[in-house]
Amino acid sequence: MKNVCVVFIILILLTALGVCLVVAQSEEVGYTTLLSSPGKMEIVRHPPAFDFTRMPGRGRIASLPSFHPNSQKDWQVDLRSCDLSTLDVRDRLSDLLQADFDTSTVWPAQLPPKFDVRRIMELGKNPGLGLKDVHRKGITG
Repeated sequence: MKNVCVVFIILILLTALGVCLVVAQSEEVGYTTLLSSPGKMEIVRHPPAFDFTRMPGRGRIASLPSFHPNSQKDWQVDLRSCDLSTLDVRDRLSDLLQADFDTSTVWPAQLPPKFDVRRIMELGKNPGLGLKDVHRKGITG
C-alpha cells in the first residue's frame, strides 16, 4: 500500500510539472486554436441550450413531483420544459424550492407567495464566489 501511495504522489507531481511546462511553452511560443482570433485563446463555440421538449415526460404533467430529502436521487422535481399550467401548486412551496426548471417551464397562474420564478432564475445566473466582480475587472479566463 505504501508503494502505491508513493507512486500516486509521484504521478501527481509529474502531472503538475507537466502542466507547468506546457504553460511556460505556451507563453514562449504563443498558443492559438484554429477558430480563435490570432494570438488569442477564446471561447469559440456557443452551442444552443438543450431542448428538453424532445425528452419523454415533458409537456403537460398531471401532478407535481415531490422532493424527498433523504433520497439520494437527483432531479427529483425536474420541471424543465414542463407545462404546469393546469396544476394547483399553491401549497407546494417546499417542493418548488427544490425544483429544476428553465425558461420553457409553463407555470400556473397562481404560485406560492414566496416562490418568485424570475428571482430564482436571476440567482441561478450568478456563478458565486465573487466571480462577477472578477469578471467586471476583465478577468474572464
